[in-house]
Formats: sequence, structure tokens, C-alpha cells
Amino acid sequence: MEFEIQVFRPTAMPPSGVFNQGFLKFEHGDLRINTPCWWDEKRVLPGTYIATATRMNERLDGRTPDGNGVNKREAIWLKRKVVYPSYIPYGPKPIAAWPLKADNGQTEATEVFIHKGSQPSDSIACVVADENLVFTIWDLIPKNEDNILVHIYDYEPVMGSGSIPTM
Repeated sequence: MEFEIQVFRPTAMPPSGVFNQGFLKFEHGDLRINTPCWWDEKRVLPGTYIATATRMNERLDGRTPDGNGVNKREAIWLKRKVVYPSYIPYGPKPIAAWPLKADNGQTEATEVFIHKGSQPSDSIACVVADENLVFTIWDLIPKNEDNILVHIYDYEPVMGSGSIPTM
């Protein structure tokens, strides 16, 4: 994949004191983004997802109009979870699973996004981050192509460190 986004989510109360706050990391060329992100109690399971830069059909508060002049919200859509078979005879060949499981597998969520937001309540199973930074990522990526890998990592925070794991 041409683009990668990493989301780091604490499994316990992090140094920030906000349980549903982690970090989103994106690097491409000279662009480096490392920003806080949030989600509510319904959340997509950790793992790797094939994603695309697109627009949300249900949200009409985007920055720019689409081809029909409608300002649908710009977002990164996590389309399919990448699943690797336990037996790999000729190297890793991912298998895409559908639909995505949110809320720790208790809820079906077929439209999970990374989109603008500033607090956990701005999300329903999605990951939200600063509007300007999400738009910067979205604007850079060619639209409606399966060209992004989104890695969601759950980690045990180290109290007092204020840092996220490195990958």
C-alpha cells in the first residue's frame, strides 16, 4: 500500500487521564503527523485494515464539495480487516474479512472511518482527530482507491512516560 496510518489506543488509563484518547500517526514524504485521537466505547477491534480516502454519506459538514456540489464529510474508510491465514505456504497472503467488528465484536459496523472530531462523543466506532490534520491526510491521498493500510494497536500505557510505543 502506498499510505499507512497508525492508531495507538491505551488499554488502561494513560498519562493524559482520558481513557478514550490515543495517538494517530501518519508519515508520507516530508509530512509527519502525530496527533491525539479519540473514540467512544464502541470501537473497531485492533488489527490492520485496508482503507480508502472517501466521503461519508451521512455527514454533510465537509470542507469541500464533492462532484455533485454536496459537502459530504471527508474521511478515511476502513473497508476490510486484513486477516492472515495460520498456514502460509508461499509468504504472507492476506485475506480480507467483512464486515468489520466494532464494540469488541459485539456490534456489526460496516462503515468505520477516521474523520474529524475533538472528543470521544464525536465517534461511534470510528477514530476521530483534529479536523485540519484529518483533512491534510485526506487531501494528499488519491480518492476511492484501496491504497491505505490502517494499523490499530492497543497498548498498555507506562505511567509517567507520556509516550506511545514505537513501531
